[in-house]
Amino acid sequence: MTIPLDLPGLYTNVSSYSCFSTYLFFNLTKIFRLNHDENREPKVLSEAYCLCRKSRGSSGALCMPIKRDIAVMKRILCDPTTGRYEYVRSLHTITVGCHSVLPRTQRARPLNKFYRSAFTIEI
Repeated sequence: MTIPLDLPGLYTNVSSYSCFSTYLFFNLTKIFRLNHDENREPKVLSEAYCLCRKSRGSSGALCMPIKRDIAVMKRILCDPTTGRYEYVRSLHTITVGCHSVLPRTQRARPLNKFYRSAFTIEI
């Protein structure tokens, strides 16, 4: 379950805004919200949430989340006789920030041909 942090007066419907809406959105492109899970250690994780879909300016860049995997301990089993839980290590993907990216216009070429030709010396 994800609970957004309350920021009174900041926004009413985030999905309908662009970054040009107010001066505050010019400086604030993300908010943090808390992610609760009782079967995980840590039980509460702070995650970033991108407020805008497009970046500032007329470049046509998009606002994209930066995601990272973090190690958490997941509670999977309880021994009914002792009442102790068993935990396993797992990876959980969270959003840590937002950044501006240009949309892809064509598939990128591999760089290995460039490096072979640029850094070889013919004798």
